Amino acid sequence: MRFLIPLFLVAGSFGQLPLGGITASVAATPNSYTYVTSSATGASVSDAGGSTLVRLLNHNPTAGNLLVGCAIWEDLSATISSISDDVNGAWTKAGTQLNGAGTLNAYRGQCFYKLSATHTSTTPTLTLTLSRAVATFRAWDMAEYAPSGSGTAVVDGTVVYSNTASSGGVATITYGVTTGPTDLLYAGCIGVNTSCTAGTGYTARDDGTYNANTGGLQEDKLNVAAASSQTATFHDTTTDAVILGMLAFK
Repeated sequence: MRFLIPLFLVAGSFGQLPLGGITASVAATPNSYTYVTSSATGASVSDAGGSTLVRLLNHNPTAGNLLVGCAIWEDLSATISSISDDVNGAWTKAGTQLNGAGTLNAYRGQCFYKLSATHTSTTPTLTLTLSRAVATFRAWDMAEYAPSGSGTAVVDGTVVYSNTASSGGVATITYGVTTGPTDLLYAGCIGVNTSCTAGTGYTARDDGTYNANTGGLQEDKLNVAAASSQTATFHDTTTDAVILGMLAFK
């Protein structure tokens, strides 16, 4: 006697579900993202030849959440040799730092992230270490996001940086292709002559520390559909030198 076992396939991104001796495919749920309230944390310091920047995060990260941020420092010969914290270990540097232009030509900026944080009851410390101890000014800003889907956050595309000055009070950065149906778009006004405010369609995430000392700002747009390109803007004065960074996560 033969038995027929129904097998239902769902189109999409598939995981594997064993069914007796048969393997059935089931759809994986794409990640969508929620900003973790009060997680935005900024830090800055100005001293003679320092090489680190340490500050307790404003929120104990929840296990599995995404941590992302950007840093700026004053020294074109220095690079970020490491970013880590005392609980999650090493973070990932996004691409290669970008030198500023115009009145920011003595500064560099770069973004960084930890795709899946470890929960802890002890607030972690983020340490930014430069390859040379000569940076007079250095600062970073970061935020935490909770993915709601089938897995850990994944970078969607390639980080983009821009030092193109603002025009008409708007600084613009353009990202490449994104493929996730509900992406997180994260952008940093890492450095600016005066100050940045969030661009159209974006929400500022700031605890007042970074913005007050650098004029910079981080912003996000949540649950964005796939597109051939994505754009983020910041508002500032009519014409400003800026260093911008942008990342997408799916």
